[in-house]
Amino acid sequence: MDRTKRFVTLKLLQLLSQMRSKTESLELIGITGVLFDELMEQISNTLFEVNGIPPAAANGLHLSLQDFLSGDIQDIDFITLINFEVNNRLVEEA
Repeated sequence: MDRTKRFVTLKLLQLLSQMRSKTESLELIGITGVLFDELMEQISNTLFEVNGIPPAAANGLHLSLQDFLSGDIQDIDFITLINFEVNNRLVEEA
């Protein structure tokens, strides 16, 4: 992953994390965030696309993204998983 992709990936992860936090705050006062959910899905898909992974093929990474958003893994761990997936795709294509 080059520096630009890494920077964009980190920024998208920060945005997703902030949106998740805002959504949880709104839900505490009884406001559901359907719009936030749709935006988060679009941002997640963009995150995968930026790294050359079709969103429909990112099954395990979607789960890992949820782990990141819940605080179970850190951003660097998630980026490592993305790199692993990208490298596996390159090997399969070769």
